[in-house]
Amino acid sequence: MRFDPRVLCAINLKYKEKNLSRLKKIGFRVGTFRRGMQPEGTSTMEWGTEQAIRKLGRVPDVIADHGEVGKEAMVRILGTEPRDVMRKVRRIVRG
Repeated sequence: MRFDPRVLCAINLKYKEKNLSRLKKIGFRVGTFRRGMQPEGTSTMEWGTEQAIRKLGRVPDVIADHGEVGKEAMVRILGTEPRDVMRKVRRIVRG
């Protein structure tokens, strides 16, 4: 919300390479970050989100995290409200 106060909702999905490819094909803006670069004592959600936004230059539709040893990989779908997030998830499922 610090970067875009309209983005109020998110959902985590299991990371799958095919979903990431599908997201890009659909035209979603995808941001990423590398957990291995995360400083100690920081929150993955806050630090990772900020890294993905800064790298992309805007708030993406999706933030993909490839994980790290002991850290689960995941895909976060962002939206303005639950309906917006679910619309994006449905587009992923339909391909």
